[in-house]
Amino acid sequence: MNGKTLAAAAAVLATGAAGCWQMPQSKDPAPPPQDPPKVRPDYIQKAAVDYGADPDAQGENAVESALVWSEKYSRAMERVIRLQNECRDLEERNKKLLEQVSGLQTELSQARKELADANDLVLEMRRDLDQWKSNVLSFRAEMRSAQQAELEALSKVIRLLGGEVVQPTTRPAPQEAANENSETKSPGA
Repeated sequence: MNGKTLAAAAAVLATGAAGCWQMPQSKDPAPPPQDPPKVRPDYIQKAAVDYGADPDAQGENAVESALVWSEKYSRAMERVIRLQNECRDLEERNKKLLEQVSGLQTELSQARKELADANDLVLEMRRDLDQWKSNVLSFRAEMRSAQQAELEALSKVIRLLGGEVVQPTTRPAPQEAANENSETKSPGA
């Protein structure tokens, strides 16, 4: 018996702790809580389907209502199928574009490598051209000094042979040179 009383007391305490115990009500009833106004958020209004009464569907029987809903369902399914096809087409196009991008990335890296090689070649050719120019200029200087040495040697030989060496100070103008040539030709003719 003691065990049964203990179990009953535990049950009473458990129901009281769980909130199942009724409190005596006060004499002034609390005003009923006011329901907040029913306002749907914007995103729900855009996504929600209005199941309200159609003005056309008023007074229709269940069969006509089922036909209307069946037609709406078929239109919705056609739209879903069309959108799924568009999505599939876009996915295929995206896949093709990604493949094309990977191919173009490969070509771009190859072109960059070739461009770097070409730039190196151009720089090397420019260095060679600059070297060639300096060689040509030094060759010209060597040729001038060699010609000068030849002229000096020839003038020494002419002096040794008893000739007179005339140092030209300026070159005669082309018309004066033509006049001198005609005068030199006429006495000997």
